Amino acid sequence: MIKSKEACLAALKALKMTDYIRIKEEPDKEAMVDLDQVTLAKVGASVKVEDKLRIEPNLETLKELV
Repeated sequence: MIKSKEACLAALKALKMTDYIRIKEEPDKEAMVDLDQVTLAKVGASVKVEDKLRIEPNLETLKELV
């Protein structure tokens, strides 16, 4: 059981025991923002555009109008 991940990683690095450190590879979405649509399609990615605009009426103002 590992009590503290950070302390364990620091000790493994200090002792140059990097064979016991797992490195997870994954696409860097922030870096891929600059790629064009053709390049994204070549690597099996696409841009998802979401419209998150939300309009909420001011109910107090509407009550005054009625």
